[in-house]
Amino acid sequence: MTDIDDRPETTPLLTPAQLADASREVLVQGAAELVSSCRANPGPASLMVLAELRRVLLMRNERPALALTLRAQGQMATVVGHHTVAADAYDKEWGVRELLDQPFRAHRARRDHAEALFLSGQADLAENALRQAQQPARELALGGRVHEAADALADTLARLAGLLRADGRTEEAELWLEGARDLAPDAESLARVDDASTRFRREQPSGRRL
Repeated sequence: MTDIDDRPETTPLLTPAQLADASREVLVQGAAELVSSCRANPGPASLMVLAELRRVLLMRNERPALALTLRAQGQMATVVGHHTVAADAYDKEWGVRELLDQPFRAHRARRDHAEALFLSGQADLAENALRQAQQPARELALGGRVHEAADALADTLARLAGLLRADGRTEEAELWLEGARDLAPDAESLARVDDASTRFRREQPSGRRL
């Protein structure tokens, strides 16, 4: 039986500064490990690490790792209440996902960007973003992934319904929510619709779990 003291020590994580000049293999692996560590330790310090890592990955044009980092940054910024940071992170993730030809993940980032705008106090921009996202959501079905496209559109409409309800426009909100429920392709999607429509709060908005 191996003694505890004989076990190899865990390799310390490389910092974003150390990754800046690393080989691509080390950069990608190190970025993934940093993101994982930050997710496990949410808070302002981890958010700063993600911001530094984001700059390094952008400079190195390492898009898959950048998209992962931007998503983690958006989620963590929401958790700690930095909604403007979250909105920016999701906006950039949206663009990177499109460059990576990941339309469904791009649309998810687009919806999250709109929600972060609302939480940052920019309700008009958020509403406009969700309204503009409807047609792109419909176009996702053109690639043959109709079920996933219906789920994405239902989620988009549900978030718009939640925003309108929070703005006091209850009748309009109910119409959009009814449309979202009609579009939901299965029970899981319907549950997500109901969850999405209730997340919008003007008083002390709460962050979602990482």
